[in-house]
Amino acid sequence: MSLSKTLYLSAPYQTAYSITTDNSDLEKLLRMRYGRYLTDESENGKQYRSVVISKYRRAFNMQCGEKLYRTRVPLRAFDSYMLKTVEFDDKVIAFHASAVECGGKAYVFLARSGAGKTTLCAYLTAHGFGYITEDCVLIDRETLRVYPYTAPLRLRPGGITALEAAGVCLPPLKRMLEGELFRYIYEPDNPVEKPLELGGIYFILRTLNMNAAIDMTGTTKMHQLMLSPMIPYPVDGEFLRLMTKIGSVPCRNLVYKDMNYAAEVLENA
Repeated sequence: MSLSKTLYLSAPYQTAYSITTDNSDLEKLLRMRYGRYLTDESENGKQYRSVVISKYRRAFNMQCGEKLYRTRVPLRAFDSYMLKTVEFDDKVIAFHASAVECGGKAYVFLARSGAGKTTLCAYLTAHGFGYITEDCVLIDRETLRVYPYTAPLRLRPGGITALEAAGVCLPPLKRMLEGELFRYIYEPDNPVEKPLELGGIYFILRTLNMNAAIDMTGTTKMHQLMLSPMIPYPVDGEFLRLMTKIGSVPCRNLVYKDMNYAAEVLENA
């Protein structure tokens, strides 16, 4: 019988979690998924939301407070639970987006899930752009500076194919399998370590036959920004003023068939 181990997940400016598990394979997956933000020791004075995941026959039980879930894919179940329960510090607003550094500024990429944010981020970091985050952009409400959250990138098999076609030579990657989902773990060697000024926001769309960067204005820009937070925020006066403030930086639709074109757009921003 495996001994239980408790790991501590403490990502920037958000709810912290303690994860206790008796399954060594799950422990390995968690370490690959969260990288340096998952530790063996708790931080003094920090409050953690407790999650206990234990093997049960051919599945897993996941105990979250008084709620018990049963799942065959515990990492995915934990990710889903975290997304439903996470709270962000009032200092920041969190967007479902990726971001890289260019010329000392942060550039944010917004798109729906599966649209290529992670693949583009991997391409750019492999070409010398600083790595800020793959999936969760944290913007300071007062200064509009972007805080790094440099968890490992999780590339889909299609993303690996696209990067290879674009001539990117990635180092040997760990493969993460849970259920039927494959992800390849890529840790860029140029992570950003300090908050950066927000230089621009790009709403990205990969196509087969077009490269274009088109300035956004007015209601379209506001509508897209309001659809992009990680969690539902109250749509009140404070929220609308913040969206207007964030929208004051250059916002563009970035349509690209070549990822190199996206790199050129950033370099000329």
